[in-house]
Amino acid sequence: MRQLVAAIISAIILTAGLCLAADQPEAVKNLDISGLPFLGPENAPVTIVVFTDYL
Repeated sequence: MRQLVAAIISAIILTAGLCLAADQPEAVKNLDISGLPFLGPENAPVTIVVFTDYL
């Protein structure tokens, strides 16, 4: 009985982990932002791009 419970708990944890991993977007996206306005140095090590939708 303990083995069955352990197997069920393991399956639940594995399934939850897979679901969380599937929802994660790709960490790095390369976007062409040439010609767009910006603040700060042009050769900054990090670029943050924000897309908004005002309805």
